[in-house]
Amino acid sequence: MNYKDIEQYFETDDKLEGILEKGQEIFKKIDDISGKMRSGLLTTTIECSNTLQELSGIFAYLNPIYKIAETSEKDKFERAYMDIKKDMEANNEKFVSASGEKEASIIIKDYRRIAHIFEAYIEVCKVLIGSCQSLLKALTEEKNFTTN
Repeated sequence: MNYKDIEQYFETDDKLEGILEKGQEIFKKIDDISGKMRSGLLTTTIECSNTLQELSGIFAYLNPIYKIAETSEKDKFERAYMDIKKDMEANNEKFVSASGEKEASIIIKDYRRIAHIFEAYIEVCKVLIGSCQSLLKALTEEKNFTTN
């Protein structure tokens, strides 16, 4: 998916859930790999190497989506905040920054939720990559030790 395809999901509120649907298969893969890691099912250098390659691909797929989600969240927040401020000033009401931030935060809650979901899976992916690298190193050293 290129950045223009990704950005389309963040153009309007009604398209947001579509990006989560696109990520479901990848999220499931991460969950499955996490389960294998917890259960100790990655036991050979080939399994670790293949899993590491898969995780690297997953990371490369998810990171642009997360960055666009994060940027969209910030942009929507700023826009909502400024709209609230302008409306209050147009109605000669006193604008309080803290309440404007809270109101804007409520308006963009779905954007924040999606950004956090992608961020969470990216963090899990990073941890799994590090774990696979460590396990691969340990298995390689063990293999070299037993063959000597």
